[in-house]
Amino acid sequence: MKKIVTMIVTVLGMAFVPFTSFGQEKVNARTDFKDYIYISGDAGLMFLNGQIDNIKPAFDCRLGLGYQMTNVLGFKLNVGAGLMKGEFENDWKSNGDFYSADVNLTLNMMDIILGYKPGRRFNITPHIGIGTLHFRSALKDENDEFVVSYGEKGNNKPYNESGNGIIGRKTATTVPMGASVSYQLSTHWGIYADWTYYFVDTDKLDAVVMGDHQDRMNNVHIGATYRIKNNYNPFIRYEEYCNNWFIMFEAGAVNTHGDISSTFDYLKSNFGIGAGYRFHNIFSVYAKLNRGGIDGRMKSGSNIHAIINYGEYYNATMNFSFDLVGAILGYREDRPMSVSPHIGIGLINYKNDLIYSNGEHAYVGYNETGRKGGNGIGGMEMAMSIPAGLEVAYNMTPRWDIYLDGTVTYVNKDNLDGLSTGPHTDYLASLNAGLRYKFKNSCERAQNDFEEEKPLPQMSCCDSIPAMVQKAVDEAIKKATEEGTIGANTVQKETVSYFKCYTDIMFPVSKSDRIDSQSNRDALARVSSEMGYGSKLLGIVVEGYASPEGENENNQKLSEDRAKEAADFVKSEIGKKVRIEGAEIEVIGMGSDWEGLIMAIANENFEGAQDVANELRNADNENRPAILRKAMAKYPQIRYLFPQLRRANVTIKTMREE
Repeated sequence: MKKIVTMIVTVLGMAFVPFTSFGQEKVNARTDFKDYIYISGDAGLMFLNGQIDNIKPAFDCRLGLGYQMTNVLGFKLNVGAGLMKGEFENDWKSNGDFYSADVNLTLNMMDIILGYKPGRRFNITPHIGIGTLHFRSALKDENDEFVVSYGEKGNNKPYNESGNGIIGRKTATTVPMGASVSYQLSTHWGIYADWTYYFVDTDKLDAVVMGDHQDRMNNVHIGATYRIKNNYNPFIRYEEYCNNWFIMFEAGAVNTHGDISSTFDYLKSNFGIGAGYRFHNIFSVYAKLNRGGIDGRMKSGSNIHAIINYGEYYNATMNFSFDLVGAILGYREDRPMSVSPHIGIGLINYKNDLIYSNGEHAYVGYNETGRKGGNGIGGMEMAMSIPAGLEVAYNMTPRWDIYLDGTVTYVNKDNLDGLSTGPHTDYLASLNAGLRYKFKNSCERAQNDFEEEKPLPQMSCCDSIPAMVQKAVDEAIKKATEEGTIGANTVQKETVSYFKCYTDIMFPVSKSDRIDSQSNRDALARVSSEMGYGSKLLGIVVEGYASPEGENENNQKLSEDRAKEAADFVKSEIGKKVRIEGAEIEVIGMGSDWEGLIMAIANENFEGAQDVANELRNADNENRPAILRKAMAKYPQIRYLFPQLRRANVTIKTMREE
């Protein structure tokens, strides 16, 4: 029990780490960190923990493929193989081997604690994951005779139990947890030492079955890593990183699987509530509490041997999910559909009342007189749970989603259905429909290589022309005086200063709103400062543009909407310093900014840039989209030029009498 509680507390703590890590990243990791793919290899010793008396070290090794997405967050896939050994006080021996595969979430603790530092060589990286184990094990007596074996395909020895894994091996779910200490030798090479503790959902690793699921694997490895590709960011298409909190409610049906018969006739209701945090556009961490019923029958043929009279459970989990569509196609806030696989870990409290055909009751999780309860809430039975599933969601509005979620929840005990026979196959299968409310997004502009080298050209400037105007007035007065049209003392001269100011208002991708950003406010503030107080607004010209990777018809509408939105924004900001009554405002939608894109490509220095620019320049608007798609497939860096084209050009004409 203590081990399970310790593991859950550790997992919950690790699950909330992304909240703090993103706070650390905002300092400089956005611009300095370069994501990368790496491979790893390690070897070491494996210590089997079970019912054995003398733990013996055995050899095992692993190969890994990882992706370091941010300076803090990474993912790693491991595949491995190894041996298992153990001895008992009566000189009996346990031997076996295994193949393993698991996927892990990794967290860089040094950057979390100390903040991001480019070039840091020493790191401590905790990790947690889920995987599968294919194993075979055998127990031999003091005369080296087989007593029992598991996972031996075609083994004609007595008491052999084969499985459905690789070459007839038994299979089990694993939850690996541990930490590695690494040292970066060079840009590509690093070395590390790793400790991993595997929780294994079986009691047969040491070939001795006691029914309490206590078999574990303890691994100590030394290995090396090699970074094979830098700047591999499948999420580089994001112009913004958006985060938001959300709450959720769901209801549906659940079916219990174990030693009982599980059919649609035994479906029970299930509902849940939850709250979570979405970050980096596609990732979510959320806590959820589900309550449901347990039902089923134990029968052979038409004979019913036992029925569940009453059963219920409460399952509290912490889950991690990601939007698969956004990861593959690139994030779009206006995309209506998302498909999100998820996995988690938690605690389930349950009880049931099983009635046998002879009228006897078997109680699990009932803490009442004459009945043995469990260690859970109110004397209920408690076990570790691992939910895994898939969610399909539809985005109804910017605030509301509806979703359909299918989840299989593995339970680390065999009496969820009231029957304990040893195979450890109990799990819950649920299908729920839900409603999710998303609180307001907190977005910040993403940084990529293009923006690092060439910041978006959000220029603001004012051209003052009072000298030109005054010179013209003086010449006109002089000419009129010489001609005798007016007297030399009848003219009172005033200095009138005229200004023509320019700035850009930037927009998110596919959006004509959300422009009330600090950078846009700063741009208009600079213009207002140069114009000064007391100026009179003569006119505003706002030209809206769209980056040309979309359809021309849609871009025309988008550019018009951007121009209107920018005009309203300019009036509200400029009006704080300049009189705007009676000013003429001209709003123009310019459509796709092909000329801006052609100029931007021509200024690039990648091979083929001039050819692409010339081909686009010589084509008409009807053929340009096809040319652009072909060029983007060959030169993906072209898409880094799009953010600067999603804008509204603002020209402000003012005057001030002095």
